[in-house]
Amino acid sequence: MKPLIALIFCACVSFAQAQINSNSLFFVINNDNPNFYKKVIRKNYFNSSSWSFSFIYSQQKRDTLFIAYSSKFMQKIEYESEKIWFTLKDNNQGSEWIAFEEKRHIKGLKPQKITCFESLLNDAKALTYTNEQESEFKIDHWKLDLYLENYTSIFLVKENMFIQVSPIYAIID
Repeated sequence: MKPLIALIFCACVSFAQAQINSNSLFFVINNDNPNFYKKVIRKNYFNSSSWSFSFIYSQQKRDTLFIAYSSKFMQKIEYESEKIWFTLKDNNQGSEWIAFEEKRHIKGLKPQKITCFESLLNDAKALTYTNEQESEFKIDHWKLDLYLENYTSIFLVKENMFIQVSPIYAIID
């Protein structure tokens, strides 16, 4: 009965996604508009001992992020496939990896704010210094990736050039 109800709702509501587990059915509305605000509202419409029906409406303000390029934290790598990546220079020897893939260069943008990369790492709670001189550091790639998900467009700012990038998060075995 539950799968049948889920299929009926999914077929009728094209703007929603459905998720089913043994106890509940969730619908999440997606909106790709960059000015969409995220606010989680959860309300149970039906509740019984066997399962519940919940509706989650999720919005978040998503904006453009301008990051000042920092040679202390980043390095540019060009691969044979002609892709350019900006990887992080940290002492984190874990299995996580995050990099920024270059998409295109844009000139003449006038951002309201350009964020220092170190400040961004601190805001994301992703930076830990491993010595008192702050010359060695570790970056929590997972926390940084979660923080960057709040932005629709990300630009690295390097010498009056705006480089649109896409963050890539990977777990390496």
